[in-house]
Amino acid sequence: MPFAPPPASALPHVPSAAATVRQAHRFLLALAQGQSMDWRSVPRSALRWLEDRSLIEPCLSTRGWDYRVTSKGVRAVLGQKAA
Repeated sequence: MPFAPPPASALPHVPSAAATVRQAHRFLLALAQGQSMDWRSVPRSALRWLEDRSLIEPCLSTRGWDYRVTSKGVRAVLGQKAA
């Protein structure tokens, strides 16, 4: 019996690597500029990408668990003199 792949609609949506990096960069830039951005609106893959590179770290805030940008993250997105 020949193998037939499932229809495209049955496959889970996996964002491309480029889309993940774009979303991660957008979130990192907002944090570095001091803007308040809800991390729940960012895909988990983008958050994981930033965490793996030590650009953000989880922290406890007045709203519960949140993320803050690290000095490495600030330098990565705003340049050396910003940190």
